[in-house]
Amino acid sequence: MKRRLICVLFILALLPLACNLPSQPAATPTGSSALLTEVAATIDALQTQTHTAAAQPQETRPPDATATNTPTLSRPANTATATTQPCDQAQFIADVTIPDGTKMVPGQAFTKTWRLRNLGSCTWDNRYALVFAGGDALGAPAVVNLTGSVPTGATVDVSIDMAAPGIPGTYISRWKLRNPAGVVFGVAADQPFYAEIVVVQPTLTATPTRTITPTPPFTVTPPASGVIYDFTANLCRAEWRSAAGGAPLPCPGTSGDSSGYVMRLENPVLETGAVENSPVILTVPRAAPSGVVTGRFPAVTVQNGDHFRATLGCLHGQSQCSVIYQVNYSIAGGDPVNLGEWTQSYDGSIQGIDIDLSSLAGKAVEIILVVLSGDQAAEDQAVWVYPRIVRR
Repeated sequence: MKRRLICVLFILALLPLACNLPSQPAATPTGSSALLTEVAATIDALQTQTHTAAAQPQETRPPDATATNTPTLSRPANTATATTQPCDQAQFIADVTIPDGTKMVPGQAFTKTWRLRNLGSCTWDNRYALVFAGGDALGAPAVVNLTGSVPTGATVDVSIDMAAPGIPGTYISRWKLRNPAGVVFGVAADQPFYAEIVVVQPTLTATPTRTITPTPPFTVTPPASGVIYDFTANLCRAEWRSAAGGAPLPCPGTSGDSSGYVMRLENPVLETGAVENSPVILTVPRAAPSGVVTGRFPAVTVQNGDHFRATLGCLHGQSQCSVIYQVNYSIAGGDPVNLGEWTQSYDGSIQGIDIDLSSLAGKAVEIILVVLSGDQAAEDQAVWVYPRIVRR
């Protein structure tokens, strides 16, 4: 048995060589040759398996998709980026009136105008509006509708009537636009456009003459000639305003109106106790410490030697009356310039004022009468007795 095992191992060692030998016809083994026959059969079986395995097709695995560098088609990059123009977009162009930091006296009425451009794709019409967006409203309404059509790319001047507050300081009023759907939008980066004013107390530029009241009755006697402008006769030709709102006050007003009022009085009794027979304008500011009433009269061309004259006082019985009078002027709708300021309290006397207008000779001057309320305010019923311009 051991010998047979050795022979088999030897023959297996010769197997690779046997694969290339020509085959011989098989003979029936006898005796000792039976082992050779068995070995030969084993070799034939092994060869058959080897040839069969070689004849069978090998399985081919598909290439690994991650390892294959497959070229792909690509479109050229489109470097132009399509943009959509928004419907509502505005650009601030300029302050047409009232530049930032304009100085004003308390209660001064003014009209702020901005110039805007429509940069959006939608036309603005009267359904669009200016809306208050913060700060101080300056007596303006909260919404002001546009009055015309503004197509894409066009500019428009938009205006709002305002009034300076009665207390000195810096004030900013911010505004935006609103479309018909109620969407509010501003200018660059949706910022508001605004009005900025500085309210200052005017300086006294004219020296008033104070009249101590003689024994009643006291009357102001108009000169026989030389009056070129009577302010009482032109009372309602003036534009009267109050700090309580941006809209003009009615003229004549209604006694007791909380917004302030103005009217002509016939034969009133002054704080002196005398009946006044000259024309009188009653000016009553809004009943608050910051109340004010202003009247801007049509322009009058002034000549050398012209004077503004009037008498100032409180109505009889208004014992808490304490007001500040001002006379200002404006040229061509410009910023007001102060001509003088006087304090009047209920003390049983009235005061006359006389302002030389010669420095304004040759100019068309709008005179602005102003009354500011004092601390009590409730009884600030101030009169201008026969305000006029006299030419010598």
